[in-house]
Amino acid sequence: MEPIISPWSIYFIGVSDSVVRASGMVAFISALILVVTLGFYMYHEIESSYTTGQENEMNVKLSSLSGRASKFFGIVFAVSFFVSVFTPDKNTLISMVVANIVTVDNIHGANEFVKTNVQDYVNMLTDAINKVK
Repeated sequence: MEPIISPWSIYFIGVSDSVVRASGMVAFISALILVVTLGFYMYHEIESSYTTGQENEMNVKLSSLSGRASKFFGIVFAVSFFVSVFTPDKNTLISMVVANIVTVDNIHGANEFVKTNVQDYVNMLTDAINKVK
């Protein structure tokens, strides 16, 4: 007999809140690092325009390195932010599963099942009462 709700669905519903918290934390930390690396990038870009020779070469290298780090942490921030925002919480996922399972056909089938069982119980009670008389 195949289960109505997949066990994997239940697992992912339980994990969703942890994913949201973890991705929010990664987004926050990457935003802080992004601000710092952008600050280094701007500082070395400005500094390289005022220096010459060996210092200028070092400032260009540091500017390039901090620029690449800024791009990397910008991408990490964007991905983790969108994961944090667009991952539904536990209650929303439960509502989605219930809305997927509760259909007019399923309700009609459950209604018929209850009616037949209630009718069987009424018949059994009637027979038992008749036997006691």
